[in-house]
Amino acid sequence: GRATKHEAKTKFGVPNNDFFSIPCEIKGSCKLFDWGTLEKHMTKHCGSKMKWVRHIAKRDITKKKALATYIQNGTRSVFLCTLAPGFAAYEMAIRFKETDEELLKQFNRRFVALREKLQERGLQLRADSAPCKVFIKGCEPKPMNGPQAKATV
Repeated sequence: GRATKHEAKTKFGVPNNDFFSIPCEIKGSCKLFDWGTLEKHMTKHCGSKMKWVRHIAKRDITKKKALATYIQNGTRSVFLCTLAPGFAAYEMAIRFKETDEELLKQFNRRFVALREKLQERGLQLRADSAPCKVFIKGCEPKPMNGPQAKATV
């Protein structure tokens, strides 16, 4: 059989810069590559047929993981938009990596409560405030390491 350049890249894993050295048949505006030739080239390129198959499998797994991450990030962004105004921006500023929706709802409730109490006192919630971050996340502060720890002792 024959494969187009796109099929050779996706199914056989041929790198873009290798196409000039692989013989092909030109039909109109389409280059067609023989399956056997592509297989021989990739076996030679990877070292063995088994390494070639592993190369394709790794590439496919990487693509699937990237797609799953992209979808998860999109879903998370949509969910964050349903929470309190300002929470998504605050969450980005302090680099939360949490994806669990129930935990994010909990963080959002704490964020709203803290912001209201601060506003009552004429203060604003700051992204660089460690105590605020600890309160919103509901966790213990991390112990200090390095010169800061020695200076406070």
